Amino acid sequence: MGHRRNYKVKPDEFRQRVRRFPRDHLLTGIAIMAARQTTQRESPSATLEEQKMSVIREGYLFLIAGICVRYCNNHRTARVDDQALRDLVEGCYNIWPPELDEPRSDKTWHRVLSRIAYLQMPFQQPPLDPLIRTLCLFGDDSRFGPPLFDGTWWEETLGVTLPQFLKIGFGMYVTATSLDGNIPRRYLLSGGLTPVFDPVSPIRWLRAVDTWLARPIGELAESTRVHPSTADDLWTFNPLFERPIVLMEDGTYVTPSPRALLQRLGPQGMYFLALKALDADNHPKAFQKFTSALGVRYQNYIGEQLRLLQHATLHPEITYGSSQRSVDFIVETPEVLVLVEAKSVAPDTKTRSGVFPQGGGFDRINHACTQISRTAKLIKDGHPRLPALESRPVRGLVVTREEHFSLPMPFITDLVKPATVPTTVVSSQQLEHILAGLSNDPACGQSLLEALASNTNQIQPYPGPLPAATNPLLKEIKDQWWASVSPPTVPPSG
Repeated sequence: MGHRRNYKVKPDEFRQRVRRFPRDHLLTGIAIMAARQTTQRESPSATLEEQKMSVIREGYLFLIAGICVRYCNNHRTARVDDQALRDLVEGCYNIWPPELDEPRSDKTWHRVLSRIAYLQMPFQQPPLDPLIRTLCLFGDDSRFGPPLFDGTWWEETLGVTLPQFLKIGFGMYVTATSLDGNIPRRYLLSGGLTPVFDPVSPIRWLRAVDTWLARPIGELAESTRVHPSTADDLWTFNPLFERPIVLMEDGTYVTPSPRALLQRLGPQGMYFLALKALDADNHPKAFQKFTSALGVRYQNYIGEQLRLLQHATLHPEITYGSSQRSVDFIVETPEVLVLVEAKSVAPDTKTRSGVFPQGGGFDRINHACTQISRTAKLIKDGHPRLPALESRPVRGLVVTREEHFSLPMPFITDLVKPATVPTTVVSSQQLEHILAGLSNDPACGQSLLEALASNTNQIQPYPGPLPAATNPLLKEIKDQWWASVSPPTVPPSG
């Protein structure tokens, strides 16, 4: 899969290729290949190139598994083996986007490259970080403000506590990668993994899995019927995003993508879990209250991350006038003032699949740039409630909850109206790594000045090179969680 061949695979042609295979055998084969690639990727001997190619393949395998659930049945006879799976991945890699048969435009490339980015990039995230971020945003640590829900709500909704639920999900991830992606339900009920999930009983944690992480194959296939598609559309809907574990008719839990399971446990996956639990369609006020509270908690979380800069002064949001507000945070050092806006936003389905309205779903980032411009003007005008300019440069920083992978593309960046000061957009994941490397640096201001955007022609989607380090806040939260639930280890199945 190292190069693009000189032929075009039409989307409907690729769909027909997938349909040649019996559904259950293909899902099982995909799970085996994905699990073994995960094990090889996490091996100390794996090279960086091997790791990158492995996560890219997993992204394509995940797409193929979704197509399989939606369109395949068990009345086919094509043989599923490693070569057949490699051929499907290669064919998926060579799908010719239908937009490229039309006159080329920025919108065309926007759609095509967004699709590719969101197919490959999410699988390249560190495995544990999203779970720890979930604990910060959805848990009860008072440093991040009032919890979104009390502990009773989580136990009533999940059947277990939130930390236990994340342990169960991570335990299923570890088990799937250890057992070739196929976990017999009878093995779980036999007590084979009781030490992994103790003190939660097998019945309770399997109920949590069945309610929120897995779905019987028949129900999963039926759920796709309400999502109409065209012959050229393979990307808009994948039923495995919501339920990444497939419960087969023989009682086996099949995991076509271990990383997709971890994504379900990350903040965006938990956001959609809460959406369903709150029955947002019928109780919009309750869901609106939740999203508002999540925005506040996310802002507090970013504030705690910024406080890691020991050689900078942090100014939280400043109220001026009757009820006007500055940006969420101002980081002040002798070298620079950084105006920070935290936006609890993520790319929506239309953005990920390349099908979106004008603007590409970046309106919240545009709003953040407007807020940065407004605060920058106040500082320039010498407003007494804000830090004095003192001839220092001003930089803007927008921090989104999830990464917008398509944003670095120049014609997509153009959709965001730049602030009046040079502005960089980063995700919370990126910010965590940036601040970890700068936390003890007396020259952190100069490092930020050199890494952040330096012109106002357009936003900068990534910072320049900065030192890397383990984020102490995430490590603290992880250690607390690890100690409270005990790390899952999988005993031999034999």
